[in-house]
Amino acid sequence: MTILSIALACSAPTSSDANTTAGLEGLPSEESGDSSAFAQGGQPGDFEPTVDTGAPDFEPEGDPPDFGAPICEGNAVSIGDRTYGSVQAGLDHYMPADPAMWVCPGVYTGSYSISANYEINIRGASGDPDDVMLVSDGGSTFTVFAWRGGAEADPARFVLTDVTVVGGSAEAGGAIYVAAQEFILDSVTVMDGVASYGGGVFVDGDTRAVIFQDTSFLANSAIRGGAVFVGSPSNDDARVISVGESDFWSNTATESGGAVYLDDGGLDAVFLHTNAMLNEAPEGGAYYFSGQKPTDISHVSITGGGVTQTVTESGAVAAGGVVSVITEDVDFGMDGTDNDRDVQGCEQDFGPGASFLYSMQLGQFCELY
Repeated sequence: MTILSIALACSAPTSSDANTTAGLEGLPSEESGDSSAFAQGGQPGDFEPTVDTGAPDFEPEGDPPDFGAPICEGNAVSIGDRTYGSVQAGLDHYMPADPAMWVCPGVYTGSYSISANYEINIRGASGDPDDVMLVSDGGSTFTVFAWRGGAEADPARFVLTDVTVVGGSAEAGGAIYVAAQEFILDSVTVMDGVASYGGGVFVDGDTRAVIFQDTSFLANSAIRGGAVFVGSPSNDDARVISVGESDFWSNTATESGGAVYLDDGGLDAVFLHTNAMLNEAPEGGAYYFSGQKPTDISHVSITGGGVTQTVTESGAVAAGGVVSVITEDVDFGMDGTDNDRDVQGCEQDFGPGASFLYSMQLGQFCELY
């Protein structure tokens, strides 16, 4: 897993009790739909993607960091040789020099607000995300503000590994709301979050690097971005979102981006070896890119669910499609040719100024190479 550090000066978002941020102004705020898991039937294990799922290279150079070993007998969490009886107690005592906080197997209910100018690294002790359940007691399970000023400073980073986060209900980020310089989910399950924006995860638009690796988003719902919403930036700093070896299953949006919504702004978006199944929205049943063309969507599979509004053959209806890209000069091709894409199993219609893959029916399957 590469930790992407971009040495650029950024202005930090302001922490507040309400998890709102740049990019939400003018957007609707009514409550979104229900978060009942797997409403369309099936289980994640039933889905066997046919794409080549060779993992993208996210491994950093050099020796891996030493997180120490968890101490779980009679404890909820451990940090180094210190042990605590609850997740909140561990977070209260987390210090800048600590390598990680280990969470021992169990179910932990609470909502955790974190404000720091250093890295926060939370890891499940067993290595299996099913063994550590972090369940919301109402609002976002995690609300995180992590920022450190200065172009030369190491970035403040929020990392979750080998845990399951069960969301609650919030305006933004039903399970996780993050305003950090870097945000990483590695082998994490995010499920049952409800929000207006980002039912599972809301990422502030000024976050410079977002990495989702080997992560699953299940049965989250929102108005925009059923599973993930990435907001628009307040500056021109370089930003990247990289999604690899991850699954989006049965997420819904009442407007756009059944699985993922990327808002306006200069964002390098890379989706590799990623599967979307039974996600739904009126526009962009799986992925919706608003004024943002993806850098690379490769070895991605999309199955069923689709959209509730379709695109005409002439491209006259600016809505619909399992992938919707609302920008000019869209390039879906791997060879640099506009509107040239190897798409198997789905009709396609690329109109000027906007590109869509056609609406899908339950059980239909397509692959983007």
